[in-house]
Amino acid sequence: LKMTGSYKNRWEALEENCEMLRGLAGQYQMAIWTGGQVTRGGISKELVDMDDISAAFGKVFPLDLLLTMSQTKEEQTKNAIRFHVAKSRLGPSGDVLFAQPDFERMKFEMLTEGEAKTRGLFPKKKQQKRSSGQRPLSNAMGTQGP
Repeated sequence: LKMTGSYKNRWEALEENCEMLRGLAGQYQMAIWTGGQVTRGGISKELVDMDDISAAFGKVFPLDLLLTMSQTKEEQTKNAIRFHVAKSRLGPSGDVLFAQPDFERMKFEMLTEGEAKTRGLFPKKKQQKRSSGQRPLSNAMGTQGP
């Protein structure tokens, strides 16, 4: 979508676009998925978060869910990709989920926490980082599936 109004800054148009998309999703009672880019600093991060969103941080405000996707070289060799729930209005934020990607078909088979640990995807430091009151996403929002 291209905004046709008069905007002093590009980021204003991007923020307005996100607001309009959220309104459209509400009007038709459907989910709208969009893609975005990260800043240069976010490219090398293991865990991409809200502050790594490029162009306009205001794009984050109207979102119901911000899910980031990243992959280290080690995860590539283990055929795994990491999703981070950077923001969620309907459930817990901060959870990290792993999936086995099939890029030919653009499908992701979610890994259970046990499968991810077996593959060595949860370093010990990261496991201890989760607060005791934070529930895994699979428990909070139902069972994960392909």
